Amino acid sequence: GIGTGDFIQVSGTSSCATTAVSAASGSSATFTVTCSSDGTVVMGLRADSVVRSGMTGPVNTVSASSVTIDSSVPTATVSLESIDSSKTTLVYEIAFSEVVSDISLTDFVKASGSATCQSTAVTAASGSTVSFTVTCTVGGSLQMKLLANSVTDGTNLGPLSVTQTSSVTVGPVVASTPSGTSVADT
Repeated sequence: GIGTGDFIQVSGTSSCATTAVSAASGSSATFTVTCSSDGTVVMGLRADSVVRSGMTGPVNTVSASSVTIDSSVPTATVSLESIDSSKTTLVYEIAFSEVVSDISLTDFVKASGSATCQSTAVTAASGSTVSFTVTCTVGGSLQMKLLANSVTDGTNLGPLSVTQTSSVTVGPVVASTPSGTSVADT
């Protein structure tokens, strides 16, 4: 019969072991591999591990394709990099825990506040550090957020939860004139 000991780790940087086999006999079997670390793994069917009609085989270990094990989910830290003198254009830097891709303007959005603002530029679609430019048309309080599961490391989506900025006050500041009309104070 076929058992967990018949499937072995042939090579790789990850530490893995076969923990289950779907069938003890038959023409096909699925085996489950559990890995205790990230890296690569090549599993194989051990030589002379299968018996059929009194014959054993395969003659040599049969290797599967290499598989990459990646259990780390990207995380992010957001910080205010700069704000212009009129307080209408802000640049936020997002540092990811690893290189990610699929970064777009729609990933960094307003979380709360009275200001009217939106992301208008991002420095890259992939990388470990990117900057978002946020432009505001109406002043007030503003808190931005990076959406959960908005980027990928090629295997895992992240960050697992929303990553919010600190709240800031942005312009333009609207002041009253003696005649009761409003003008932008820049």
